[in-house]
Amino acid sequence: MVDKSKRSHKILFLGGVLVALAFVFSSVVFAQTDKSGLGNAWSQNIGWVMFGAPNGGPFKEKSDGSLSGFGWSENIGWIQFGGLTDFPFLPGTVAENAVVNANGTISGWARACAGTAQNTDAPSLPSPIAWWELDEVSGTSAGDSSGNGNTGTLYNNTSWVIGKINNGLSTDTGNVNSWMQVPSIAIGSSWTAAWWSYFPLATFTGSWRTMFRGSLDHQVIVDSSGNVGVYDNQSGTGFHSSGYNINSLSSLSPGWHHITAVGSGSNTTFYIDGNIANPHISNYKSINSIDSVGNFQGGYQNWGKFDDVRIYNQVLTNQEVKALYNSYLPVSSPGNCTSMTSRTDGWGGWISLRGTTALDSSYGLSVSGNQITGYAWGSDVIGWLQFNIALGGNGSCDTPSLNGPSSGKPGDTLSFTAGAIDPDNDSVKYQFDWDYSAGATVDTTVPASGYVPSGNSQTGSKPTPWNTPGTYTIAAQCQDSGNSGGNPPSAWKTKTVTIALPPPAISLTYPCGSGTGSATVSWGALAPVGSYSVNSYDVTVKKRSDGSTVASRPGTNSPQTISSLNTKTDYTMIVQANYLPNGTAITRQDFTIQECSTNLTCSFAPPNNANPGPIVGVPVVLTATIGGTYQPPFNITWTDSEGLNFTQNRVDNTSPSISRVYGTVGQKNVDIFVTDNAGAPTSCHMGLPPSLIEGPILKVKPHFDEY
Repeated sequence: MVDKSKRSHKILFLGGVLVALAFVFSSVVFAQTDKSGLGNAWSQNIGWVMFGAPNGGPFKEKSDGSLSGFGWSENIGWIQFGGLTDFPFLPGTVAENAVVNANGTISGWARACAGTAQNTDAPSLPSPIAWWELDEVSGTSAGDSSGNGNTGTLYNNTSWVIGKINNGLSTDTGNVNSWMQVPSIAIGSSWTAAWWSYFPLATFTGSWRTMFRGSLDHQVIVDSSGNVGVYDNQSGTGFHSSGYNINSLSSLSPGWHHITAVGSGSNTTFYIDGNIANPHISNYKSINSIDSVGNFQGGYQNWGKFDDVRIYNQVLTNQEVKALYNSYLPVSSPGNCTSMTSRTDGWGGWISLRGTTALDSSYGLSVSGNQITGYAWGSDVIGWLQFNIALGGNGSCDTPSLNGPSSGKPGDTLSFTAGAIDPDNDSVKYQFDWDYSAGATVDTTVPASGYVPSGNSQTGSKPTPWNTPGTYTIAAQCQDSGNSGGNPPSAWKTKTVTIALPPPAISLTYPCGSGTGSATVSWGALAPVGSYSVNSYDVTVKKRSDGSTVASRPGTNSPQTISSLNTKTDYTMIVQANYLPNGTAITRQDFTIQECSTNLTCSFAPPNNANPGPIVGVPVVLTATIGGTYQPPFNITWTDSEGLNFTQNRVDNTSPSISRVYGTVGQKNVDIFVTDNAGAPTSCHMGLPPSLIEGPILKVKPHFDEY
């Protein structure tokens, strides 16, 4: 198991020996604004303490010199600065919250909070074959913490930046060839790559962004639309998307996110922030060795900022993927420090920021320029805690991401979403310029008043639609609430939008035919603009069986009708629409003129009911009438209440009839059911008026011979 907290090879520390420390203090003039701190402290006993930790809020020096915020230790949990009471006493200490004094010294106390130690129930993780923690602060080499000697070499201004954990790397440097070369890492047929990535990614280079690349394949790449996937150069099948789009702010907010790519079988599965319930799968897996990190070796595919990169030559299970992600995170928000009398492990948690040792030597922290350096004492549990924190003035928020449609038509109301984080955790708002140029102006502010928490995205809509086709550039910038809203806004993030008239809407109608048919093509104007003109519509109809032209019509501004088409033939109608200002569009519509019925009908009148009417044993002729639009021949079935079931086939509709002899006296019901050749059915009934719905009624009278 790899222990993240043990990085003693990265720093020179004092051990447990009390050493007299001499500090040279420079005078400090307090700034009129808050200063946010980023950096780390180190204890031989508890390892790293990270400032600016997630969920902990910013570590700040306020304008009055007081220090506030939290640090995070993987071993003892949260450490709070500011807001404490009931301070203990040690020689040389002052009973106060942490504060930067006018002479540059720091005095007062911090405290380890109760009940926030990291969860130790997570499963053990396998050892990676390469692990670049990227915690160096200078130079062109990135050490391999796996012990396998896979040192990375930085090229072309690849820079050290504040990372997710301590430091990190950035290839978003303005140099299209920034990348980290690594010895060829053989990943085999089953592998895992995991790393922290800052979003949004680099945007100044070409359309693709590569995180890992081998001699041929890109094991992890993002295409121009923001889809994460794999690129196959080995067999030439190209890009295989995982279906996950990093530009969707609804699922990926600005800031640091953990990504795990697992190559297994024939697929590569991507997990975002340890989300094993919703993996994203690419149907290609590379088995190339990994040669470069953060960019394609040939450049122009800069990834951006990344940290803590691990490569495994095995598949991490879902549980291990989740555990790896969770291993970086505090298990809870800062615990209760103010009302706590002692930690559950038996010590009070107090950390003295300035005091006197048993040998009457002084220790403490101080500020020189923008650096907090020195040593604090945290009893035998923490021991000496060495600080190296950079304080910066409350600055602007990051350049926002900007997402929304890239195209539309005149009259559309288009909306765009901006999102950014503020390094000082100040609240933010977003400003949009709907016609961006060098002299950018703020057209819309969202929210219109006030601010939203850092990292929350907001959506702005152009108040008036673009009505003229063309290419437009929009832009968004972030404004934070720091310095009472007086900080400069971020840089503008731009996006290009193309407004174009679509091809006219083509509609096709054709009726059923009995030997011939017709097809009509028509179109409608583009509301509400209606400003373009149609020059001509050339209509051609061809048989799909052999491609022969059946009929054509020259260009006109009127709907086209083509008739005398053969029945039961498949056709292709090609409509060439010439219109301004967007050139020529071709619309293909396939259709078939069919033999079919639209209103097949039938009816018949009852036989003569005059006296004498139908009698027993005398044939009765029943005659029907067929009308409407139909396709002969017909299938006609006669039924009645005495068991008649007789079928006729007729090639025309000339008064179909049947002769029927009844042997009993009474009322009779007769039905007729008609089906034409196109399958259209209908039925009708014979009866005495006005009871048509009761079915046909025949009155059969007994016959008496006269003597």
